[in-house]
Amino acid sequence: MCSMDNKTLNDAEKLYNKEQFDQALKLYLQVLNDVEEKDKVNILRRIAECYIYEDQPDVDNALKYEEMVLEKIKNDEKSYLKEKMFYATILAEKDEKKALDIFNELEKIISEKYPELLPELYNNMGLLLWNDKKA
Repeated sequence: MCSMDNKTLNDAEKLYNKEQFDQALKLYLQVLNDVEEKDKVNILRRIAECYIYEDQPDVDNALKYEEMVLEKIKNDEKSYLKEKMFYATILAEKDEKKALDIFNELEKIISEKYPELLPELYNNMGLLLWNDKKA
């Protein structure tokens, strides 16, 4: 990555940390194709976050970039499961039932293999149900 891209990425991070997601998003998209492969997962995740956290959330684009993250980490089961929670959280903005189905699937796997992830899973499920006034 050239120094220009490094500066742009640093600027994007600063904007992201200030919750200026619309502006950060433009910079992340600008550097995405120029970053090293090892950095792409983090940039793709930031892009998904920016799309969902911006003033006018773009759920479809957030899901699209989160699907790219999932594809890149599919061989790391624990990371994949954690990331799938975030994916389901985004999906809930569009289709609560599908999101809850994903959370229920994750619960089966996580409770068996990675019980340390259960608090995070239940927190996310609880927020979804609370927002739906079911909790």
